[in-house]
Amino acid sequence: MRFLLVLLAIGFASPAAAAPRQETTVATCVAAAGDDFGEGFAARRACIGQVSAACQNESDGGVTTAGMVMCADRERAQWEALGEAALAILRAQESATQTSARERALSAHATAARERCAYEASRYEGGSLAIFAAAACAMNQAADLALMLHARTLEG
Repeated sequence: MRFLLVLLAIGFASPAAAAPRQETTVATCVAAAGDDFGEGFAARRACIGQVSAACQNESDGGVTTAGMVMCADRERAQWEALGEAALAILRAQESATQTSARERALSAHATAARERCAYEASRYEGGSLAIFAAAACAMNQAADLALMLHARTLEG
């Protein structure tokens, strides 16, 4: 009888319980994409949205607007961390002229990203999906900036 119960338990166990889940992170995805500028660039861009999508497939992530926002914010934070790491490298390498140009570009990017995301959210006229549209846009904008800065570090 115990043998039958064990077989039933194994048969009804979820795949997640049977094997440890590999957590998707932006850093691991970007590292796995490689450093070349052709296929590596496309592979790094393909990392955008993977953390958020994985999050939405677990628990509340894809069921409610709040959950979807939480998932987008989780990924945005990871892209921002990647961007900050790239900035630390660039600050140590770049000349004063490059530093000045970079700071102007970062300021312009922040303004453009804020306005673009407000425009994206306006599609939903203040409805609950407007919050998610803004969060997803912020995630994408953070990813674009981080990938640009990361690529700059690869140039050497």
